[in-house]
Amino acid sequence: MKTLTCRDLGGPCDAQFTGESFGELGKKSHAHVMEQMQKGDEAHLVACNPRAAASHDGGVQTEV
Repeated sequence: MKTLTCRDLGGPCDAQFTGESFGELGKKSHAHVMEQMQKGDEAHLVACNPRAAASHDGGVQTEV
């Protein structure tokens, strides 16, 4: 059994995901992120789209 947190995977919170494989952990973390984004959670939106951080902070967005 493996356990990782959202933060372990580069996310902004300490939600835990437990699974038998990294594939299972990936599915659970993806579902978590999608749920948080649908709720409009600013921290998860920024973590998923670093360019959004620049626009929310008044910074300049650049093309990638």
